[in-house]
Amino acid sequence: MIKAAQMAKDAEHADAVAKAQALLEAHKLQVAAEKADAEAKAAKLQAEEDAKKAALEAEIELQRIAAEEARAKLAALQARDDEVAAAAAEAAKQIALEQKAAAAALAKAAEQERISLAVNDQV
Repeated sequence: MIKAAQMAKDAEHADAVAKAQALLEAHKLQVAAEKADAEAKAAKLQAEEDAKKAALEAEIELQRIAAEEARAKLAALQARDDEVAAAAAEAAKQIALEQKAAAAALAKAAEQERISLAVNDQV
C-alpha cells in the first residue's frame, strides 16, 4: 500500500510539475505576445512620426521653392523697373536734347534779328 501511495503522490507531484510548466509556458507566450504587441505599437508610432517628419520636410521644401520663386519674380520686377528707369532716362535725355536744339534755334533767330536790326539802324 505504501508503494501505491508513493506512486499516487509521485503522480500528483508530476501533475503539479506539468501544470506549473504549462502555466510557465503560457506566461512566456503571454509575455512574448505582449512584447510583440508593444513592438508593433512602437513601430506604428515610429512610422507615424516618420510620416509626419516627411510631410513637414515636404512642406518646408515647398515653402523654400515658393520663396525662390518669389525672389525670382522680385528680381524680374527689379530688372523691369531698371529697364523702365533706363527708358525714362533716355526719354528725358531726348527731351533735353530737343529743348537744347530749340533753345539754340531761338538763340540763332534772336541773333539774326539783332543783326538785322543793327543793319537797319545803320542804313
